[in-house]
Amino acid sequence: MIRFILIIIFLLSVRLLFYHLNSNDAVIAKNPIRETTIFTQIKDHIKSSYSQNLSPKDGALLMGVVFGDKSLDYSSNQKFIATGVLHVVAASGMNVSMLTSFLLAFLLLFLRRQYALILTALSILFYTALADFQPSIIRAAIMAFFALGAGVTGRQNTAILALFFAAFGMVFWDPAVLVSVSFILSFAATLGIILFDPIFKRGLFASSIFDDFRTTTAAQIATTPILLFFFGTYSPISILVNFLVLWTVPPLMILGMIAAILTFITPILAAPFVYLSLPLLSYFWAIVDYFARISVPLKVQTVPWAVVIGYYLIISGIILTLRKK
Repeated sequence: MIRFILIIIFLLSVRLLFYHLNSNDAVIAKNPIRETTIFTQIKDHIKSSYSQNLSPKDGALLMGVVFGDKSLDYSSNQKFIATGVLHVVAASGMNVSMLTSFLLAFLLLFLRRQYALILTALSILFYTALADFQPSIIRAAIMAFFALGAGVTGRQNTAILALFFAAFGMVFWDPAVLVSVSFILSFAATLGIILFDPIFKRGLFASSIFDDFRTTTAAQIATTPILLFFFGTYSPISILVNFLVLWTVPPLMILGMIAAILTFITPILAAPFVYLSLPLLSYFWAIVDYFARISVPLKVQTVPWAVVIGYYLIISGIILTLRKK
């Protein structure tokens, strides 16, 4: 294992060295898949289907929840930032995780396990393209492929190992991702959830009712210094707001995806599922609007690197101590 880790570190170091030496001459190339017209046309068709049955604001929110589409107006976007739920309308690992679970459970009703796993993997790849290959989606997709591959081969999946391979693959492919805030936040949040969720899952909080609370708290602990470092702001009420609204995301994802698929058959079939999402969207907006009015974000001018590193060293020590106990 130590030899393997050393080899990985060596390969990554060589890749970063070559990238640094050639960075001055590098030309930024567009992602040909991201620019492919077919994916743009598919998303536009789905967006049109949503907008025919919902208000522009609700349609933009549903597109954001399902595909991470950035259609919200400036005012709404600021409200989501103030309440700490912007990640809900930005493509994230949560989208891929829910899509994987739903598709796999559905396909297993009709297909053998190996076929269901393969079709789920292909569906995730297609969804990743629709979500514009955003770093957080790519990271989650690689982890999902790792888990699905473990299911096909009958091997056990290790979440931390999958996260490590996802990060290694992304950095090796494009070292510039190391300075992507989206990648850093996605990696930190996922690692925080993997490490803290088993610690929080005790007593009363072991109930599935508190799944969103545990997940949000773990992600917030892992990402708060990064948010303060890059943006200089943090919303103290974000954990409460996330707890109140995150339960709506799975049903919105399911209703939105079903409507998106059916709209290519006929918009008439898609309309009922879009209408069913309206009460959830209205509730979501009510929570965000209310807490945005009373939110008082924590703002700081600068956060030194030493403080960020010190914070994570302390957190690491706490995790090791609690795990030993």
